[in-house]
Amino acid sequence: MYQRQGEMHVLEAAPGLHRSMSLVLLRVDRDRGIFFKDLEQHASRLLLTDAVDRQPGQVVLPGALHQRLMLHAEGLMRFPVLLPNAGRYVLFTQHPPAEFAIQITGVRLLNQRFLVRSPGVLSRT
Repeated sequence: MYQRQGEMHVLEAAPGLHRSMSLVLLRVDRDRGIFFKDLEQHASRLLLTDAVDRQPGQVVLPGALHQRLMLHAEGLMRFPVLLPNAGRYVLFTQHPPAEFAIQITGVRLLNQRFLVRSPGVLSRT
């Protein structure tokens, strides 16, 4: 979970064992009664839908969208991240963020979890 501190940020990823990584970026809206457990279930369903591929340099957006980062380049890869509203955001990832040394500039990490997808089954690890 990340606390937003600006509007445009950058997700940085280094090459890892996989050439792509699925993710879902959702906003936590406690005022509307949307909590982490609800977001986790929503993200699990989204990760079973078709993904939008993002090449380095393409913008990662929050919302009900399954995005797949294409991580096949050599060296550090950068993806702009648009967080238009202040608040907390949860980044759900297919692989552990540490595998790609993922960092997001200008945000504060509050918590970290990842989701793993296997054929037809999605589980939290």
